[in-house]
Amino acid sequence: MISLIRTLHAWRKPLLLITVGAAVISAVISLLIPEYYRASTVFYAASQDLFKPQKVFGYTQSDMYYYGGNEDIERLLTAATSHEVIGHLIDEFNLYDHYRIKKGSEKAAYRVQQRLLDLYKITRTKYDALELSIEDKDRELAAQMAKRAREKINDVITGVIRGSQQDLILSYHGAIASKEQALNAIEDSLRKFQGAYGIYNPEAQSEYLATLVTSVETRLVRERAMLKSYKGNRSIQGAADSIGHLTASIAGLEQQRNLLTGVDTIGGSPYNFKRFAEGMGRVELYDDAYRKGVNALNLDREILKQMDAAVALDVTAVHLIEEAAVPVVRSRPHRSLLVLAATFTAFIFTALGILLIESTRSQDWTFLKW
Repeated sequence: MISLIRTLHAWRKPLLLITVGAAVISAVISLLIPEYYRASTVFYAASQDLFKPQKVFGYTQSDMYYYGGNEDIERLLTAATSHEVIGHLIDEFNLYDHYRIKKGSEKAAYRVQQRLLDLYKITRTKYDALELSIEDKDRELAAQMAKRAREKINDVITGVIRGSQQDLILSYHGAIASKEQALNAIEDSLRKFQGAYGIYNPEAQSEYLATLVTSVETRLVRERAMLKSYKGNRSIQGAADSIGHLTASIAGLEQQRNLLTGVDTIGGSPYNFKRFAEGMGRVELYDDAYRKGVNALNLDREILKQMDAAVALDVTAVHLIEEAAVPVVRSRPHRSLLVLAATFTAFIFTALGILLIESTRSQDWTFLKW
């Protein structure tokens, strides 16, 4: 160690001159390096539940999440470095001129993108927030770019979700139109069979027919008994007239019964048990299909109404925590560190050079002679 110090002391003037010279030169160079300012904005990813109508309007029992999970965060990270976001910043802030890149050159687009990406950074914090930062020589421009980048990321994500919602809405419009067409066909068939068989309320009409036939049968039995009684005792005053009246009444009741039961359809009403039994199955089938179709159509219309309302909601894909403010302190260069690093490096390499020179002087090089 003593010999090392003795050697360096002997070379103290060159060592000092080189070290001081490196310090001065590095100081001058550091002053020529442009200053950059970093503007940052912090935000959280929003949950996609905010875009779902069944979640927003409380049509489901599951809980709604306001802050997004890993998938939502990764979606924002992907959008942040997408060509749509980077290209938008380049165009909006005219970065070709700002970075002094000739726009018409072959690699101009690649160079301006790489230049921006070197100054553009988005990271996930330990609290699962996202921090987006942009450096620039112009501190106000850095803040504007960071703010606009966050807004564009939100636009990209919400645009994708809105696009999917619009596609789904279009598909629901198509499904509703198809169901309306099918429902109209079912309704036409239902009206056709209802008119043909006279069945409009199967349950009520079935009960009415049963009651009516029972009433006719009861009257028929009663009047037959009265007719038999009058025929057995013609001495009763007015028996002949009563017999004639009852005979005509019984004939009318029998014809009415035959018409109701479908035994006699000549010149009668189609409203009878036979035709009722023939048409009831068809009418009930189409009536049931029509009711189910109406319910399904109303459900689709209600869902479509909810989706239209969800699309109209002003929902963002990010929750802003900290807006990008104009920075007041430069982010780089750290001139003092540059000068110290350059000075220390010059001292170390100069000392090593001195030691190497001294070690070569003390060696016997005569063995190299022929």
